Amino acid sequence: MKCIYLFCIILCAQQIVSAQINFERTWPLGYGGNIEPGNPDFDGMLMKFTSDTVLVDAQPDIPMLAKPIAFICDSMGNLLLYFNGCMLANGQHEIIENSDSIEVELDFGAQCQESGVFPDAYPNAVILPFPGHPEMYYLFYIQKAQGNGGNNQLLYAVVDMSQNEGAGKVILKNQPTQTNTVNPLHLQTYINAIRHGNGRDWWVVCPTESTSRPRLMLLLTPEGIQYPLSFPLNPDLTLSSDLPGQCGFTADGRTYFKVVRAPAPILEILDFDRCTGLFSNRRLIANGLSTELEPVNTMIGAVSSPSGQFLYVSTGSRLLQFDLWADSIAVTMQVVGQYDGFQSGGNPAMFGHGMRGPDGKIYLGGVEKIRHLHIVQQPDLSGASCAFEQHALEMPAYLDQVMLNFPDFEILDWAGSPCDTLLPPDESVSTQFEPSGNHILKVWPNPATDIFNLDIPDGFQNAQLTILNISGFMVFSRKIENGGTQQINLQQQPEGLYCIVLSQQSGYYRFCKLMLKR
Repeated sequence: MKCIYLFCIILCAQQIVSAQINFERTWPLGYGGNIEPGNPDFDGMLMKFTSDTVLVDAQPDIPMLAKPIAFICDSMGNLLLYFNGCMLANGQHEIIENSDSIEVELDFGAQCQESGVFPDAYPNAVILPFPGHPEMYYLFYIQKAQGNGGNNQLLYAVVDMSQNEGAGKVILKNQPTQTNTVNPLHLQTYINAIRHGNGRDWWVVCPTESTSRPRLMLLLTPEGIQYPLSFPLNPDLTLSSDLPGQCGFTADGRTYFKVVRAPAPILEILDFDRCTGLFSNRRLIANGLSTELEPVNTMIGAVSSPSGQFLYVSTGSRLLQFDLWADSIAVTMQVVGQYDGFQSGGNPAMFGHGMRGPDGKIYLGGVEKIRHLHIVQQPDLSGASCAFEQHALEMPAYLDQVMLNFPDFEILDWAGSPCDTLLPPDESVSTQFEPSGNHILKVWPNPATDIFNLDIPDGFQNAQLTILNISGFMVFSRKIENGGTQQINLQQQPEGLYCIVLSQQSGYYRFCKLMLKR
């Protein structure tokens, strides 16, 4: 019976993912709300994605929207939690209790107290849901070393959003992730995360600054951070060092990429196994990435298309496209964008870090503060067909040159893989399906506020009714003696998507999805 429930979770989760495109997603953006208080050029912003449009609203007088670098939304796409390098805020922009003194630098305090934001906060933080613990989240962040020779360290904090009547509270902070405190890995200032192949846990990846040492890897599970953290690698598989560049995973979860300028741009591509966390098949591309026109100090960016086929590398004056599915990736390089000289807010609107939006488009910032975003309208098309538009979206205030950092939440379980543990490992456990079209329960109203009605088919006597939230946790259970209409009250549950499963001992089941919206 457990396997039936888990199977339904996967079915519902896949529908949830496809449905989330229609929900509002919210990105917190800004350059520095405390730099010039009252100057609208430095207001924070909220960029909201709906099913058919993108809206950007200025948020005056919200200091927390100074250079946001990590965030997470709730299941409805509303802003839930974000971090600006100094402290955390909730979706109402209230500073979360006990989130002060998060040590992003050994000499914490001076820069945060003066400006309310850590000025050199690269994408060195990421916020992840704590698997198996609804309303709890992990913040991973780099503690930057002082001076030359110091070691950047990865720390973490735990946030409980059920505290303070939903306003949240940091219950643990400044905790080291490395058990080797005598000779820890020296990290770069970029963090990435991707779901484990089981669809529940999270891999967290931090490149090191040394080419002779492995990257830092950790796994976040319902039991917390799992050890060992450092995976041994052969020398020819280590990550390149030098100035921080954008890195991450493709949207299909199979490839890891990283760009650095050392001193010329280098693109590094590795295959990734979401079951084991191991990297392989390292490829380096350097020829053709730079020209004499490229700004020397540019923090170059990289972001994948929604299918994972194409990788876009921004080097300042050019936007390059690579086909990651080709046998020889280097020869597929195409220049799909050349800087046209446009000035935004008095600065050249060149191409910097990028983010893939929930609408499937790619949004690129600049190499310094500007008031526009560049957009790749059709990123899964080759060459000029990708429809790259420079300075396509004007913003009400300045953007930071370092964009937000967040994982791809739409990557779920790796179906059919050895670690796809949310499904039966073989067919020895029989799950019986009813004829196509007959397995969906009828529920109304949908969306519902608190109370909804559920039609129970006559053939489901002595059955079990179970309701699961988006994380797969049971929030409601009831024995069903006979068919007919059941009225159910979920007043105590938050807004979001739920999976309703009706099952019998014989293995037959029916399911449906329900939206709570108030």
